Amino acid sequence: IPLMVSLFLLLRHDKPDQALFADNVVKVSRGVVSYLHLPDGSQVWLNSGSRLTYSNTFNKENRNVILDGEAYFEVTKNPKKPFIVHGKEVAVKVLGTKFDVKSYNEDASVVVTLLEGSVHLSDVNNQSSSSLLLKPNERATFLKENSKLTVNKVNARNACEWIHGNLIFDDEEFGQIAKCLEREYNITINIQDREIEQLRFYGKFRNTQPIEEILNIMTANQNFHYTQKENIITFSTN
Repeated sequence: IPLMVSLFLLLRHDKPDQALFADNVVKVSRGVVSYLHLPDGSQVWLNSGSRLTYSNTFNKENRNVILDGEAYFEVTKNPKKPFIVHGKEVAVKVLGTKFDVKSYNEDASVVVTLLEGSVHLSDVNNQSSSSLLLKPNERATFLKENSKLTVNKVNARNACEWIHGNLIFDDEEFGQIAKCLEREYNITINIQDREIEQLRFYGKFRNTQPIEEILNIMTANQNFHYTQKENIITFSTN
């Protein structure tokens, strides 16, 4: 029987009160991946530049956490206490399953990828009864700018390859890739032309590769180039 996961889209959702969760704050520096074993037995991997907050009452009164960043969760099943991941735009409510949530405050979208179980998506501000069911190997993308939600079939394992030091870009806009590289390599990337941001790329890299090697591959045979001054990288058209 598939485990049920509920994803509630909070389109005008205020950020949860940090004071209610502030007993434990786990911050991950740029370029670092951290592993966390929660009191309920759930396992969490936090990606570069992420922050997870939870209360000392976690697993006693509830199983609520706040995420700013990206995390891969393997949640211990407990039907009496749903596991809820609060973000600024979305909240993910689960009983027990494996999924990845990418919810950096500075990113233009929130992405939820399901590896195991099933996910029910509902817009809590929409009075209609319409809903979507997210199945394994599907990815839900919520665009913050227009509250648009899309669902795509993907290889869900790719979503958590960062745990193993792999950087996988699957038809992603360069603007989003740049944010990923900034966090992974603790650098600043400036893109001078909007058209560069909208270019899409496929690629698989290791985070042990020098950043210059990755950028040289991505700019090869392209109509743009980059310059580097210390840890600041600037992209512009040729």
